[in-house]
Amino acid sequence: MWPTDVRSVSTGGVIKVTGPDHWIVHLRVDPTGFCAVAEPANLPALAGTRATSRR
Repeated sequence: MWPTDVRSVSTGGVIKVTGPDHWIVHLRVDPTGFCAVAEPANLPALAGTRATSRR
């Protein structure tokens, strides 16, 4: 299960993914998946629980 305050994403949104070895990738939400993009200049901080995995 995901934490109750995990947000949904929409086409055009950008998410930041950090891996277990501290690598980081930024992904843009496309209509049929995701596309890696350069780090955005402005990422608003969103309060909430960090989603770590599906349980």
